[in-house]
Amino acid sequence: MRPDLKSQSIDLVRGWLRGEGLVQTRLICDVRDVAAAHLAAVEYCEALRRNAQGCCPDVGNGRDSGPEGQQRRFILGTAKRVLAADLRAYLAEGLRKCGGDFSLLSACDDWLPEGGLMEMEVEVEQGMRLLAQNSAYARGRLANARTPQETIFDMVAGLHREHSV
Repeated sequence: MRPDLKSQSIDLVRGWLRGEGLVQTRLICDVRDVAAAHLAAVEYCEALRRNAQGCCPDVGNGRDSGPEGQQRRFILGTAKRVLAADLRAYLAEGLRKCGGDFSLLSACDDWLPEGGLMEMEVEVEQGMRLLAQNSAYARGRLANARTPQETIFDMVAGLHREHSV
């Protein structure tokens, strides 16, 4: 990561590592996994098109098939929010692993949705329904999606390597 790189998520994490603002509860999904999902969706649609021409009979049968030219999206996301305390622990562990100074690391925000944890459980339920709608093809292609913890470790290591923190 370049020190001059501009991204809301990178700026937010960089700020927390510098003691700016409070670490907040977040939904986390790695942009590299999102890119892989986009590619899988494009490949899947291409396989559906070839299947319609009789070239690829193992793809597009059952629930996954659709009319010619159908667009396909694969939904990615964590099944739950990462609470601020857990996120702060990931940041501190990431700094420890790369030899960074975590003395400036921001404290945690104690915010929860108005409905408290119950509202978060509804988010989880909705996320699980979206995941169930993904095809077996997508689940197979995206089985190695990164955990929020791995994503945070990678961000911290990248920022530390570039002397951004």
